[in-house]
Amino acid sequence: MAVKYLKLFQTEFRNLNEYKLDFFSRFARLFVDILITVMIWSAIFAVTGKSEIAGLDKYYFISYMILTRIITMGMGSWKTVETIEQLIFYGDLSSYIIKPLNINLFIFSKLMLHYLFYSVFGIIILLASLPIINILGFSIFIPSGIYWILFLISLFLALVMHMIFYYGIGLLTFWFGRVWSIISGVEMIERFFSGYFVPITISPTLAFISGILPFKYMLTTSLMIYLEKITIISAISQIGMQLAWIIILYAIICLMLKKGLEKFDSQGG
Repeated sequence: MAVKYLKLFQTEFRNLNEYKLDFFSRFARLFVDILITVMIWSAIFAVTGKSEIAGLDKYYFISYMILTRIITMGMGSWKTVETIEQLIFYGDLSSYIIKPLNINLFIFSKLMLHYLFYSVFGIIILLASLPIINILGFSIFIPSGIYWILFLISLFLALVMHMIFYYGIGLLTFWFGRVWSIISGVEMIERFFSGYFVPITISPTLAFISGILPFKYMLTTSLMIYLEKITIISAISQIGMQLAWIIILYAIICLMLKKGLEKFDSQGG
């Protein structure tokens, strides 16, 4: 069984390499995005004269905004939804059902490689950007050892959580046929409440609502651990919340897949 998943990883890695132009253009955009982020927020701090925004001073705030770009680079919401939608819409899911494989684990393996692949190269782009960021008069916050470990654990869970969430959006194909009209709105909501545009601490109301929803744990949690803005005990607690949300979301998609397959089989899929 392990050999089958290893071959899957090798196949997916080759597929990623086939689209070199798309690959390099994505990282070129990320590189430019990082530099623009530094310049814009540096100017905002200078013009407004504020010492901090959303409870973060300039050093931590800009580090936060840069890291959001790096982390979300590895979160392939569109790739996840597209993969699931095509399997269902074109009937390719049938070939997976008859195989002696766990469907969820098999598809997760395909998607997780995509997430990890782009996450690693996102970090490489960050490192490549540092000299220019330094020229602009800025530097990135680097956490201490224990926070690094907690951050990497939290980041991995955030990627898994993000993937499961959009896997569920993709499963809506069973009922709606196409979900491209849904994903744009969902992604906008997810990014808003996850703290992608601005830290959720900018507003008590936003912070409260975000704490109820799962989106905070897909981004803000990992970032606050990285920036050492929460205690180690609180970081461990937040990681526990990420695990809880993963279990909840996984239970939901298992139910969705079960109901969806019943509908799929009844239609002769």
